[in-house]
Amino acid sequence: MRRPEFIARQASCPTGLLGRLLARIMATETLAANDRTLDLLAIQPHDRVLEIGFGHGQTLTRAAAAASSGFVAGIDLSADMVKTATHWNQQLITSGRVAVQCASSERIPYPA
Repeated sequence: MRRPEFIARQASCPTGLLGRLLARIMATETLAANDRTLDLLAIQPHDRVLEIGFGHGQTLTRAAAAASSGFVAGIDLSADMVKTATHWNQQLITSGRVAVQCASSERIPYPA
């Protein structure tokens, strides 16, 4: 597989050491865009939020801060990103304010 194809595949579904490294890079590179998106969403304290493709999981943390009395869920195709996001959000997951699952947008495991 050519390198650009490999990196593109890793970016869309990170796995292994390279996937975790790319997630760290993406966390930095996407910070401003993710913050802008959260601003535009204007999440309220009692909102329920679903992030599809949460990657590193740090935006889930910021969404949970905005939905301080609500619930934030996330799905991602990458089991490695679920593990990373779980580590990053462990206290919020334990308290029941955040949930993360390995799933695709074709089969969202949450009701409408």
